[in-house]
Amino acid sequence: MRRSSQKAKYKPHYKLRLTLRRMFLENLGLKVLSVTIATLLWIYVASEEKTEISIQVPVRFVNMPSDLAVVGDVPSTLSVLVSGPKTLVFGLMNRDMEYKVDMEGAKPGLMEVRVEPDALGIRSPLRVVRISPSAFMVKVDRIVEVKMKVQARITGEPHEHYTVSSVTTKPPEVKLRGPSSVLSEIKALYTREVDISGFSHDTENVVSLDLSRYPGVIAVPKKVKVIVKVSEKYVRKSLEVLVDVKAVVGKARVVPPRIKVSLLGPISKIDSLTPDAVNVYIDLEGEGPGKYRRRAVIEIPKEFTLLDARPAWFDIYVSPGGGRVR
Repeated sequence: MRRSSQKAKYKPHYKLRLTLRRMFLENLGLKVLSVTIATLLWIYVASEEKTEISIQVPVRFVNMPSDLAVVGDVPSTLSVLVSGPKTLVFGLMNRDMEYKVDMEGAKPGLMEVRVEPDALGIRSPLRVVRISPSAFMVKVDRIVEVKMKVQARITGEPHEHYTVSSVTTKPPEVKLRGPSSVLSEIKALYTREVDISGFSHDTENVVSLDLSRYPGVIAVPKKVKVIVKVSEKYVRKSLEVLVDVKAVVGKARVVPPRIKVSLLGPISKIDSLTPDAVNVYIDLEGEGPGKYRRRAVIEIPKEFTLLDARPAWFDIYVSPGGGRVR
């Protein structure tokens, strides 16, 4: 009985020795090789030539409240000067590094950000020599929404015989969402340019809104339809037309014998307009010989508009004899 209890007493110590032996002696060759390689690498790195290099580390704001935004000029990158063994220093250039600014709990207004070197994750034997800027100010603004009318921006000129009659957008207004201080600067919201050079017909284009000068502003919708309507140019033309007399028995003489009319019409048809296309007459139906003072009736093609006619009154002298003068 005493012998078995003695064996039970020393059994835990036996297991501990067995575990330690396995830890150090199992795969002994592989472990010795690993330690040797690590030692050689440490010796190589420790003895390697030291150098300095400047790297650009992007700045990213995280945990930003959904109703707030950073506005104004803030550094997009930090210039970090690092010193250490050449191999490790140049190895930093292949790492995706960034400096995170935690905005949890931020409030509207100005806040100072002090750059903490430890947050860069650069460890010994590397050393951060300098960070620029080491601190910067951040302006935090509240996000708001407004509605604003859209104005289309067009460039170029239509065909020489055409002119722009109207420019509209669909929808006529959009919703803007962004920092309140930025939205207050927007006095007019324009589209990207639409080139109508040489156009002789109406056109519709889906165009983005020009928000390039307003960082942090989002439009809903992002694009609108710009509708440009063109119409043929109307030009003025003056003609001298002989005044006729209708429904009269005898010889009629009109003083003055001609009328000068000014017409407005499409440029494509006005050049071909001749005095023969305009009918000017005085109706003396039922009247006998004598002197009369009348206005003339002026008939023009439907495509044209009468702007002016002079003189307004005519003297007509009708003498007996002859036939009806037309």
